[in-house]
Amino acid sequence: MFNEIFHTRPDLRPVGQDILLAKFLTPTGAEYLRACVQAVDTWTPNARDKEYFTQDIHLSKDVPDIYEMLRDQLNDVILPSAVDHWKCSGAVVENLFAIRYTLDTQTSLDLHHDDSYITGSVKLNNNYEGAALYFPEKKFTNEDIEVGDILIWPGQITHRHGCKELKSGTKYALTIWTKECTE
Repeated sequence: MFNEIFHTRPDLRPVGQDILLAKFLTPTGAEYLRACVQAVDTWTPNARDKEYFTQDIHLSKDVPDIYEMLRDQLNDVILPSAVDHWKCSGAVVENLFAIRYTLDTQTSLDLHHDDSYITGSVKLNNNYEGAALYFPEKKFTNEDIEVGDILIWPGQITHRHGCKELKSGTKYALTIWTKECTE
């Protein structure tokens, strides 16, 4: 089942200024994760920051088996490559959450920095219009990124980003937050 969910060669490569991309979830894996969070359907407004409203499902709480599988793949494969690329301290997953944008809840997200050492985003579907993740200072969006691919970037200081207005459909994504690990 592992090979049905994850790409076997998730080589990171630069696609923007300090923005890396890798094959991560297969289309089947992205569909499986999206179906799981839809089935759980425990979307709640985040408690982190009232200024930056999002509809979240925290995987560690609501789908712990999937959380562990994703966390392990990120910690073992993706994050070490990013750390090597940026020649920085180690990083480990701190939080994994699914987010959604709908016309009747959240349609966009203002520019912000994350409370994350290295941040990641995985598109879980593409049957929506608008709602592109964008980095204005880096002149980059995820509009042409394939479902299941992971984008990662330094989260706290250099990469202000937001989500443009959703025009139709429902957008689902996985967000990865990490913390610095010096061990």
